Amino acid sequence: MTLADWLVVAVLCLISLAVGLVFTRRAGRQGASGYFTGNRSLPWWAIGLSNTATYQSGNGAFVMLVLVFGLSGNWMWWAS
Repeated sequence: MTLADWLVVAVLCLISLAVGLVFTRRAGRQGASGYFTGNRSLPWWAIGLSNTATYQSGNGAFVMLVLVFGLSGNWMWWAS
């Protein structure tokens, strides 16, 4: 890789680190409950995108089984 490639990688890593630090501080102010519930202020489109991403992931069926049947739903897909 050339120097320009390494500079692009370094800049992207720094941006990723900065975003992570900003959201870490923001989550620290809200507490665990606010962090996991989005401080009860998520817009409808963010919830929709999250739901769509869950369904399209490889673990989507597992997530729905656990949501519907609780932790025992984990064993349903193993048994079938």
